[in-house]
Amino acid sequence: MNIKQKTVFVSLTCLMVVLLCAPVDLSAQSGKSVQGITTIVIDPGHGGRDPGACYGKGTNMVREKDIVLDVALLLGEMVKKNLPDVKVVYTREKDVYPELWERSALANKVNADLFISIHVNSVDGKAPSGVETFVMAAKNEEGSLK
Repeated sequence: MNIKQKTVFVSLTCLMVVLLCAPVDLSAQSGKSVQGITTIVIDPGHGGRDPGACYGKGTNMVREKDIVLDVALLLGEMVKKNLPDVKVVYTREKDVYPELWERSALANKVNADLFISIHVNSVDGKAPSGVETFVMAAKNEEGSLK
């Protein structure tokens, strides 16, 4: 996957994340917040020692951890620009690996209203492919991140 392909893929992934995961009421855009959402935690999956899925070979190698970090940072900037009253918190902003429990602990610590964990699927490690969306109701105490 070359840089141009990666850029297109990151852009499309950002769009998919926004469309599938953010419960945005477009009529509320002039209001600066989204139906009670004041804090969003964005989690670029993998990172550090965990590259996630890898695509390509040699100098064309692209790692999932890099793609999802790019997507997460772009998504965060989009939220900040369009919803300035919504606080954006990242589980990571560079190539480090927060433990899974640290990611959920952070979301609980900042009282996140929305937790978005971004990943890139693959088929036989050849190319990014597929979409998954997992939703957990905020009021579901039994399934909470705590």
